[in-house]
Amino acid sequence: MAYQRSIVLAFDRKANVLLDANEIFKIAKAGYEVRKQYNSGELDLYCPECDQNLMVSDSKKDHLHFKHFPHAGYCDLKDGKQSELEAQLYTDILRAKESDRHKSLKNKMAVLLRQTPGVESESVIADTRFFFGATEKRRPDVYCKYLGKELVFEIQLSQLSQRYILGRHKFYQEKGMYLIWILDNFDVHGQSQMERDIKYLSKSQNFFRLDESVDSDFRLLCTYKSPFVTDERTVISPWQKKSVSLAELKFDKVRCQAYYLHYEYALLAAQGKLAALIEQDREDARKERLELAHQQAESSAKAVFDKLVRFKKNGYNFYKFDEEMDGLNALALEKLNEKLGFGGRHLGKPLLHHYIARANKVQDSFIAFLLRDERILFDVNALGDDGRTCFQEIYLNAALQYKQRLAKYIFTRGYRLTDADRVFFNSTEIEAWDKEADSLLFSYFERLKDKSLANDVLKNCGIFEMIESARQQRIIGSRYTSWISFGVKATGAGNRQFWSYLKPAFKHYGLWEIILAHDKKGTFQRKVAELENEKPKQLYVIDEAVRELYPDLFKT
Repeated sequence: MAYQRSIVLAFDRKANVLLDANEIFKIAKAGYEVRKQYNSGELDLYCPECDQNLMVSDSKKDHLHFKHFPHAGYCDLKDGKQSELEAQLYTDILRAKESDRHKSLKNKMAVLLRQTPGVESESVIADTRFFFGATEKRRPDVYCKYLGKELVFEIQLSQLSQRYILGRHKFYQEKGMYLIWILDNFDVHGQSQMERDIKYLSKSQNFFRLDESVDSDFRLLCTYKSPFVTDERTVISPWQKKSVSLAELKFDKVRCQAYYLHYEYALLAAQGKLAALIEQDREDARKERLELAHQQAESSAKAVFDKLVRFKKNGYNFYKFDEEMDGLNALALEKLNEKLGFGGRHLGKPLLHHYIARANKVQDSFIAFLLRDERILFDVNALGDDGRTCFQEIYLNAALQYKQRLAKYIFTRGYRLTDADRVFFNSTEIEAWDKEADSLLFSYFERLKDKSLANDVLKNCGIFEMIESARQQRIIGSRYTSWISFGVKATGAGNRQFWSYLKPAFKHYGLWEIILAHDKKGTFQRKVAELENEKPKQLYVIDEAVRELYPDLFKT
């Protein structure tokens, strides 16, 4: 393995030449002649890096080399910790610093900086001053003070090791100086390891070189990443290039870094813009969907509304019109209700009252549809200017049939029977037992907490009348004049399938003993025996309604 020297180059100030240890010490005889010249004072050797004196030294194996004096100050080349590659790169750097190109660049930069507004011209130094740290010292290629900030420029014409880069970065950062690397020639798309090391050293990721197209002003060609949002809603960061002045640079005081466009900040801004655009796209799409939904809902609602008007006008049966309503979503139902306008009034009446009052015989099913389909919205407790309720309008219109059914619908919608309703109903020309039965039915409708059970009560109102007759121990809602005929009817067809409710009610309320006391011929007892012997199938469709209206029947 070839002998590796830590210090390859030495500058002879007497001859003003750079000496290469690998060349002058290559042949031992010639090397010892150089050593003799040094010791005789013919050579004045200095380290190109730290500008301290060097000596020519020998080793046990006759390896001649340049060496710092034992008590010399810090120098990167003195510690001997560099790898072979790092040592070679360091040598290349020192050679480059002595090149005509390097000297030309630093001198030109110094001249231009002295002419730059904001730069203290007397502060500009080109490779002539060391700055000292706690244990190290550095000599930048160019130095100046700009608007109170200290700027140092390092010109690099050759490859740099990461150790070299980090060492200078740390040194100047600790001193509060802004280090700007001037890279003379590089390919941003085929970056070397050095260029990547410099790029990732700073989150701004800016490259600089001297803009030599301008002779009268100090300008830098900055190559930087410029993130932006594409029309395809992605963020890309192409490299851009721009000639910038010192006035266009920004300075990060915390990290002591100068930059034109900070990649990390710009990326965050682009990502924020992207997120906002995506959100805006979503909002636009939502609005578009909503607009389409409104258009479709409007069309669907209009079709149902037009059909409803046609059915009403021609007196068609509405018994299946609920199916038309089933095809409407919530938005279409909202629009249909807007078209129906049941919040309005006509000639002092709520619109519902108007329709009920004006309905003829063929429009009975239309009124029933309006009342039963709870998707059609109106205030069922609204009053007309004349104080009439919809309940009163139903009973005032002689053309309407099945008034109990219509009344059931308004109660299931939360109708509250008023004192005026009761006075009105009692004044109507209805048979006493029918009036009493209807009043009982209305009380059921009012008492039910679960209004959906009203239909079970209406369909089986006769059974509930028998239970209430047992409770009050008087015949309600029928023309029967004796308890025997009433009891026999309870065991007959149409009622016997609810015997599991009637028998307990008769016994619980004491009607069973009353009927037996009147059953001199045993007619009722024979009917009961026949029924219980046959054991007819019992129906429980009214179970929930019976339990809610007569909870005492189920107490143990």
